[in-house]
Amino acid sequence: PPPPFPWPTAAVPPRRSAAGLCACAVRGEVAREGGMRSPSPSTSDSPRIGEEQGSTWQPGPLQRVPAAASGPETYALFRPSEVLYGPNSSRIRRLEAEMVGVRLGDVYDALALPWQIDRKDVNGPFGSDWTEGLEPDFWVSTDTGKVCFAALEATPSASSSSAPAAHVDRPGQYHKEVAGPWRHFASAAEAPGDHGGFHCCTVSAGPAAAPRSASWTLVAKLADFGLAMGRDAGLRVEFAALVRDDCEALVASMGPHDECRSLFCVDEGLHLPAGTLLLADPAELADLGGDGPAVPSGLGAGRYPVYISKDEMDTVCRITVAFHPVSAGKVSPRFPPFASSAKVATAVTVATLVPVSPSPSASSTAAQPAASPLRSPSPAGLARPTLPPRPPVSSPSSSKAAAVAAAAPKEALRSSSASS
Repeated sequence: PPPPFPWPTAAVPPRRSAAGLCACAVRGEVAREGGMRSPSPSTSDSPRIGEEQGSTWQPGPLQRVPAAASGPETYALFRPSEVLYGPNSSRIRRLEAEMVGVRLGDVYDALALPWQIDRKDVNGPFGSDWTEGLEPDFWVSTDTGKVCFAALEATPSASSSSAPAAHVDRPGQYHKEVAGPWRHFASAAEAPGDHGGFHCCTVSAGPAAAPRSASWTLVAKLADFGLAMGRDAGLRVEFAALVRDDCEALVASMGPHDECRSLFCVDEGLHLPAGTLLLADPAELADLGGDGPAVPSGLGAGRYPVYISKDEMDTVCRITVAFHPVSAGKVSPRFPPFASSAKVATAVTVATLVPVSPSPSASSTAAQPAASPLRSPSPAGLARPTLPPRPPVSSPSSSKAAAVAAAAPKEALRSSSASS
C-alpha cells in the first residue's frame, strides 16, 4: 500500500539508523528511494525489530567519569602456548574459533588501513608527544613502519667477509646521527632523545639471564587506534612482546590490564644463540647484522619505548615494545607482577588488583603490604594499586572458580597481586 505520508519531491529522505539498516540486511529487504517501506508480515515474528522500519533510535551521549570504576580486577597469567593454542584460546583472546590458528601476517594487511605516518626529515624529531615523560629501559626508532626483533649471532672476526659494518653486540642503547657511526650508551637516559637520527638497542637475555637454549614466541596485540591526525586510524598493533615460552608473562583479565584480547602470534620457536636480541628498523640490519621477524609499529614511523621484564629468578622473560600510550605505562617489570625480588614464593591462588582510594587513612595504609615498584605513572592517570592480603594457600578452589568466571579456565594459576 502507498505510504501514509509521502516525501515531497524536493526533500531528501532522512538517513536510517544503524539498527534500521541492520534490520533490512538481516531480512534481505531493500529500501526504495523516495518513500518509506511498508511493514512486512514477518515484522511481528521478531521481537527485536520495530513495527515502523523507518523509525530511528538515538543512543545516550557518552560521558566522561572523573575516575575509573573502583573494585578489584581479577586476572590470570598465561604462557604464550596457552593463550595461542590452548583449549580456551578463543575465549581468552575474544576471537572466533576459526581464527585461533591465524597469524598476524595472514590478516594484518587486510585489516589495517593503507596509510602510515612518516618522518619528513631524518635530521629532525619524530614528533611523538606521548613519549615525553616515559622512563623505559631502551628506545627503538623506525622510519619504515616496522620494528625487527633480530637475534644476534656470535660476533664474527674483523677479517670475516660477513662481519657487519657496525658492532652492536654490547647490551645497551645505540644512537646514530645521519651519516655518522653508531654510538653506544650504557643506559637510555644517557643517549640523545628525540632530536633526529636513528635509535636501536641490544638486550641481554643470555648467560646470566635466560638459557640460550630457551625458545621464545613473538606476539602482537591489535587495537583500534580511533582518530589520528583527523582521520580514521583503524586497527593497528598496540604492542609487540617477545615472551619466553616457559614463563607465564601474559596478563588476561576483564579489566584495563588485559593483554590477550586480539592477541596474535607473529613467530614462534625463536632462539637467541648469542644470548642477545637486537631491536632496530629492518632497514638498518644490513649494517647491524642479525635476522628475525618484524612487527608493524602502530601508526608508522616513530620512536618507541622498550620495556624489559624479569621473572622471580631475575631472568629476562619478556621484551616489550609499546606502540600506543595506553600500553606504555602498563608493562610489568616483574612476572608475577607482585614479585619485587628474586626467588619470591608464589601461592596457587588468584590475585586481584585493588586501586588505592584518593586519600587513604593511616590505618588502612598500614594494613596494606607494600606495592610492587611501577616503572612510571600510567599516561591515563591510573591510580597506583596496592597489594591485598594474600589468601591462604590451602584453599585455592574458590579463587580458581573466580578466575574461570573472570578470564578463562586454567589448570593452575599463580598469585600475582600488583598492577601491571
